Amino acid sequence: MKSISRFKNILKGVICAVTLLMAATSHAGKATYTYDAYDRLDQLSYQDGPAFKYSYNESGSTVSKKLDGNRLRIYIFPDSSGNGEGSVSVSSNDATCGTDCYIYDAPTFVTLSTVPANSGFAFGYWSDPACGNSSTCDVYVDSIKLIKAHFTLVENTLRNYTANVTFNSQGAVSPDTPQIVQYGERINYSLTPFEPFQIASASGCNGTLNRGANTYEAGPIDESCTIDIAFGPLLNISKDGSGTGIVQDTSGAISCGDNCSAAFRHGTTVYFEAFPGSESIFSGWSSSGCSGTGNCNFTVLNPETVKATFTDMRPAAPSDLTAQVVSAKEVTLNWTQNSDDEDGFRIERKIGVLDTYTEVGTVGADETTFNDVGLIVGQSYYYRVAAYNGYGSSPYSNETSIVTYTLPMGNALDFDGVDDVVVVGNEASFDFYSTTPFTLEALVRVEEKGSGHHIIMAKQEAALDNISGSGYYLSVNEFEAGNGRLTFTMHGAAGYSEVYGTKDLIDGQWHHVAVVYSGSNFINGVSLYIDGVAELLTVDTDTLNGSSILNDAPLTVGTITNNPANIAFNGLIDEVRVWNVARTAQELFDNINVDLNGIGSGLVAEWRFEEGTGQLTLDGSLNDNDGQLGDTSGEDGNDPVWVFTGQEYTITVNVTGGIGGSLNPAGDVTVYSGGRETFEILPDRRYKVKDVFINTSSIGAVYSYEFTDVTSNQGIEVEFYEVLPSGYALDFTRSESDVVFTEN
Repeated sequence: MKSISRFKNILKGVICAVTLLMAATSHAGKATYTYDAYDRLDQLSYQDGPAFKYSYNESGSTVSKKLDGNRLRIYIFPDSSGNGEGSVSVSSNDATCGTDCYIYDAPTFVTLSTVPANSGFAFGYWSDPACGNSSTCDVYVDSIKLIKAHFTLVENTLRNYTANVTFNSQGAVSPDTPQIVQYGERINYSLTPFEPFQIASASGCNGTLNRGANTYEAGPIDESCTIDIAFGPLLNISKDGSGTGIVQDTSGAISCGDNCSAAFRHGTTVYFEAFPGSESIFSGWSSSGCSGTGNCNFTVLNPETVKATFTDMRPAAPSDLTAQVVSAKEVTLNWTQNSDDEDGFRIERKIGVLDTYTEVGTVGADETTFNDVGLIVGQSYYYRVAAYNGYGSSPYSNETSIVTYTLPMGNALDFDGVDDVVVVGNEASFDFYSTTPFTLEALVRVEEKGSGHHIIMAKQEAALDNISGSGYYLSVNEFEAGNGRLTFTMHGAAGYSEVYGTKDLIDGQWHHVAVVYSGSNFINGVSLYIDGVAELLTVDTDTLNGSSILNDAPLTVGTITNNPANIAFNGLIDEVRVWNVARTAQELFDNINVDLNGIGSGLVAEWRFEEGTGQLTLDGSLNDNDGQLGDTSGEDGNDPVWVFTGQEYTITVNVTGGIGGSLNPAGDVTVYSGGRETFEILPDRRYKVKDVFINTSSIGAVYSYEFTDVTSNQGIEVEFYEVLPSGYALDFTRSESDVVFTEN
């Protein structure tokens, strides 16, 4: 139980307002206060009276105080002149209502009986027509109900009153003459608008208009009064255009929005204003009375439709959104621009079907591509794009989805870029003719530039110092524009043909690469794919002239027989396959890093490199084309290294003070478990290496360092010092704080 003083303090402003409404309200019995979890008044209940429910807004201010549950409230009213006194007795609980009271034992039936204060007053009428003019009224209380009991002077009940009616010539009213009535009586009028007009308004004598029935009920009448009926044309507002907005007339009859038509008294002058939405402009009126973009003012004489046009100024939605996998962690989006007024495009993404879209980037006007990087491998992503400008965003484009492919998990082979090789053998199934379709594919990760051709796989004759003779090979070629372009080359006796793509593959990321030959047109029948997406090709040379590419060389991975200079692959290779059919782009993508279990139409060989140890890598197809690591059956310097690719580690690179030189690679490097990475240490002019720290441990002044068999995060930091002019040197034999110049 809380004190009444506390209630007044908490709801001081509310009580002031309620007092104005209920100045004469009297509640019998104790008041009970209930508070919510925030110590705010929740409910106020009276022992012999009503209960109130309070509600609040977010800031804690009171929004409303409402009767709680089924209530009957009875008001006692004098007549319009302020005369009349009395009370109402209630059968259900023997209560007597002085000025007003509540009956709250509901639902229930009650009988209300009027009691004039003395012989000089008489009961006049009830506010509820269902009660009639009887001094008693039976009420079923099943909801919140308000009933007013009007009392007046006895002499008023004996007086006659006149109800006059006025109306204009666009309709008829019946009765249309003054009516003499007694106090509290009601009069029903029939209203008949003439074509093409309607009832515009009706007022006076405490009446109520029923538009559906074309009637007006006047009363209860407690004084002489006049009823005014107005007939007139219907005015409609039609909103047109791609935008949004509201049209309002100054009288409030039309707010379109919600109400777009109203009848006005014939001859009325209306004033309309148009208010466009935030994303729109008002483009103008279209009617016999209005034009232009200013306010619309005209006199209503006949039914009319006024058209208001709003134009959506947001850019049109982009369309044809597509997504392409660039790598296991990158997706490229492309779309069609359908607008010329955008400030840019917003790109939104969600992970999986149930996620919520969030913005992941923006691009400028006229740009129709976006690269989303840093993705999760093997994850499903959904995208949508919207154009935007100062008025807002367009509707969204179509939704597109894509799944980034899974990185190799398990073992792979690390090739040193010098002479590492896997030799398979000279099998007839690896010989392809100009009419034989075929596909070569692999997962590769090129570590760094400098190797030249980066041969992925080949069946190519070669001398000790150059590529010569017949054959074919798939490579990442640095000789084209200085970038690592995917390249396919076919050699014959008369010459060779070579084609390459556009993407630079020397980015330290895993990529699926493939060459597909259709079985005709020689070099023009070749397609190159990176991560399942066809490359735009450039024909570098085409002098094969139909000569045979058959040879007796073995199929090799990582380099070519006899290993000519600048052709060995530097990086990781996994999932190598050979097919004697032309695979489609979808087939290539769907089977990236998928174990085929030796099954697949046209599968000649599949090496998954999952052995992890030893000198053999087994053919997963049914053809037993096993490969050998290195040039011999035993371990030798030509063996690539088995690495586990299921875990990535970071080698952090730092130069003390940031001056004096650099490292190559220059930034932090990602290495797979068991992998290796070599750093060149490059002093600037007039600087030398002072010390190199591997994981904070000094290894002295060296100019290169190789991390091998990486199984955790690593760090390399290099400290350089400036070489002094001739005749002086720095003495490092003392402690760092005591370094001094000494004269030679």
